[in-house]
Amino acid sequence: MSPDDLIWCDDAVCRGNFRDWARLTRKLVLKNEQRDNPPYTFSRALAREAIQEFSASDVWSEPDF
Repeated sequence: MSPDDLIWCDDAVCRGNFRDWARLTRKLVLKNEQRDNPPYTFSRALAREAIQEFSASDVWSEPDF
């Protein structure tokens, strides 16, 4: 994962919160495992899918970069 992607995830949903980082990491792993041929690489598309599964109280918006 590139530093830019880490910053993007933090700005989008985690906001420096360790628990949110743990939740996002777990959701990314589960999303990747659900793929037919998991590439085991990060993509923002995969992150968007994982982030959309956060509860309604964790509404996020994609940061402008």
